[in-house]
Amino acid sequence: MRTRILTLTAIVMFSMLVLVGYFHQRELPGFPDDATLLTIIQQRSPLTFWQKLAALTGRGELDSSLIWSALSRFDHLTLSQDDRVSTDAARAALYVRLKNYEPAVLSLRHVIASSRFATETSQCLELLKQSYAATGQAFEMSGENSAPTKSQPGTSMFFMVLWVLLLLFPAAVTNVEKHNWLARYSARADRRGPFIAFVYSPMCNILLSISAILLLSLRVAPHLEIKATFSFLFIHLLLSWFFCQIPMHSIESLVKKNSTGFIRYCREQLLLLVVRHLASISAVVTLIILHMMVSHLPVWPITRPLGAAVAPVVFFASVYLALQLVLPWLMFKRYRPTDLGLEFSHKIFTTDDGYRQGIVEVGALSFSAASIIFGGMQNHLSSENLRILLDRSLRKFKNKAVFNDFLLIMAFTSGISILPAINPIFWGRLFGAGPFFIEALALLSGAAFCGILRRTLERSQQKEIDATFASENCSDQLLQSLEIINKLNFFPDNMREGERSEFDPLSLDESRVNLRAATGLYLPATSRPDGLVLVSLWRSRLAVDWKLGREESAFLTSLDYQVNASDSEGELCALANRHNRLGADCIYLARQQQLKIVFCSQKFSAFTAETPLPQDKICQICSEAMLKACQFGPYKWESTPEGCLFALEQPARTEAVV
Repeated sequence: MRTRILTLTAIVMFSMLVLVGYFHQRELPGFPDDATLLTIIQQRSPLTFWQKLAALTGRGELDSSLIWSALSRFDHLTLSQDDRVSTDAARAALYVRLKNYEPAVLSLRHVIASSRFATETSQCLELLKQSYAATGQAFEMSGENSAPTKSQPGTSMFFMVLWVLLLLFPAAVTNVEKHNWLARYSARADRRGPFIAFVYSPMCNILLSISAILLLSLRVAPHLEIKATFSFLFIHLLLSWFFCQIPMHSIESLVKKNSTGFIRYCREQLLLLVVRHLASISAVVTLIILHMMVSHLPVWPITRPLGAAVAPVVFFASVYLALQLVLPWLMFKRYRPTDLGLEFSHKIFTTDDGYRQGIVEVGALSFSAASIIFGGMQNHLSSENLRILLDRSLRKFKNKAVFNDFLLIMAFTSGISILPAINPIFWGRLFGAGPFFIEALALLSGAAFCGILRRTLERSQQKEIDATFASENCSDQLLQSLEIINKLNFFPDNMREGERSEFDPLSLDESRVNLRAATGLYLPATSRPDGLVLVSLWRSRLAVDWKLGREESAFLTSLDYQVNASDSEGELCALANRHNRLGADCIYLARQQQLKIVFCSQKFSAFTAETPLPQDKICQICSEAMLKACQFGPYKWESTPEGCLFALEQPARTEAVV
């Protein structure tokens, strides 16, 4: 049902986008005939050409229908050489108004060199000055030649130093924060909990974004006479990110005592960053493609409004699907598990041993579906644990979780593309000259909102997938595997289990609650007594057992389990409440009339005490005490690795023999 809704939403949004683009693909009613248009061209006044044309039609100067009609008519007019030059001048004036300064400069310099009319030449010179001023270049004219002046050596040196400062700025701030963090948590034992919050904080990404914005705002690339702005920005971000990893690797090595080399650490982080943010990378590549198209074809959004309207969606989908298909083959090694007993309909890739352990799913379509195992996790898990985790990954494809994420992104991309498609001129300026501050803020806010929707959808689907394991009585095995992954990621013992990793939309604590709630009535611990208190309690009970015998010790313990109930179900739930107050997590299975203590804090405290207590004897005393305290029954008791099972004995079935 969810897939159908998302598919319908994506189709509706894309259809609306097509309709908006098709609406602009028409000639303006009442547009002047060829003779009138030629008369305006022969006035040799590019500065006022579009004003006069707008006055004749009663439209604005920058009306997309007016411009579309004029440009379409230019191609059908019979023009002399002078008229062709004047037409080029009118196009150049339009480029200046649309803020496409690079093609405007080329056209204006051609018109200045070719025009035989002083008025036309002077107006083109004025437009050329405006273009150079808008791009931050100085203008000088010598005779009939005009060109931007080259940057002075002092200016180039200043911007070179500025670029180096912007390059090192994120790493410097991160390094300062690292030393402050180390000073705040001087003892290694105190660093474990805050360490995860420090490593997963968005500080590094925010600093890199600020550095990139300053680099573009201060126009560092043009002042360094670098024309490939996007390539320069990519190299800047890559180098700056690389320097930021130096303090991050240092602090991770200090806390985890891991000797992985810096280059290997950066490679793992970069691979994980790329795989986890394929949608963002595809969006950036799409923006670059659209910018290059508008820069080389300035009037394309106006003359082909339908193509321009659907271009963001088509390019994004193509790039996104291509990256999902190609990147796993280029960046990872193919892995073929043969002894897990699973039928894998998708490909599995793996990486070398590293800091991060987990599985990432990519591939919205069946031919590109792949699970990527990070950190060499397959080398640290038993075949059973690896099988259940890969089965969990496989169910994401079977339940179309990855495909639903793709549909949501496409629906959002189609919806947000409608806004610029309403006005082709705004579309060209947005992807050509770039957005204004408010527009950029709105775009980033929309992307953040889409990220929130994706996260919510991912969490909801993950809960449904985990519920299928509970229905198959595999929740304990899955939870055990997730806990192993938690330890493989070097998460400290005292870390908040509510922290979410890069590989799972749910935290370990959330997964535990969901799996147990799907099994039966989940009764979590209402308090967490200190382990030393529980150890002291059982030392006194064991002392009674050694001095007075098992009967007295069990009777003394049963006093803590005395409950009032009217039937066995109420009695078991009340008994669970007593265990909850002692820090135990319980599940009540109504159909089987069983109380399952999935985590017994008393057993755990006895096992982890400085001087371990006899766990089997503690369980015997506790079970006998519960049997003594309960009025309904008979009950049976069974020990489990982390707790126990307390259930009502079912009467044996008897069949009449005829």
